[in-house]
Amino acid sequence: MSDRLKGKVAIITGCNSGIGFATVKLFLQEGAKVVGTDIRVDNALKFAEEHPDDYTVLRADATEEADWEKACQTAVEKYGKLTTICNIAGIVKGIELPDVTKESFLKMQEVNAYSTLLGMQIGYKYLEKGAGSSIVNTGSMASVHGDPYCSSHDIAYSASKAGIRYMTRYAAWDYGKDSIRVNAVIPGGVITPILSNNNVKIDESKPQPDYMTYVACPPYFCEAEDLGWGYVYLASDESRCVTGIDLVIDCGWTAK
Repeated sequence: MSDRLKGKVAIITGCNSGIGFATVKLFLQEGAKVVGTDIRVDNALKFAEEHPDDYTVLRADATEEADWEKACQTAVEKYGKLTTICNIAGIVKGIELPDVTKESFLKMQEVNAYSTLLGMQIGYKYLEKGAGSSIVNTGSMASVHGDPYCSSHDIAYSASKAGIRYMTRYAAWDYGKDSIRVNAVIPGGVITPILSNNNVKIDESKPQPDYMTYVACPPYFCEAEDLGWGYVYLASDESRCVTGIDLVIDCGWTAK
């Protein structure tokens, strides 16, 4: 263990799998205390048994104000403060443009964008004011690049992630007076359960939209841990001069 996050106390949503689970592991490895939240918490609870003094898991819905209040209060009561919020929870359904309904579109905005808004709103009340506190949101290359392949052919997902990018910049300006930094990690293709669980198919054997020819660096798809290091950096004091930015981690997908 190193001490890149020593003294930090973080809430990490989406902690049960994928990027959220990987980020929790890295935060603990780097010396942080963590409150992890998710709707399903079976994997998280099992992992928490290995870190009884540093990791607390709550079954929570990131779209519910009361659950955010509970998470923030738990961090302060158990670990003495709150310095960091990582808004990672989200969904992608792979619903193509002709098939999007009002219900499916609004659900995507609620789970992805509104949950992030709540995290910034409610988290602000509890975050330590002054140097050292930060919020790290989660966008997507789907909000950077118009190629439908980059959004798993899901226009509602693209819209929700674009909203998160611009909320991040707005909040960076608004919270700057309190020395709270606000940034976003922008993942590219990531090997996580969210792809396989939501009918998102990636067939590299087909002539895809030439990503194999313009991607800057193999392995083309990131592991969840690759993204986790981005959250570590943006939560650490190494990034004390960084706010309002998109940290793109995508193997070069959006470089075209």
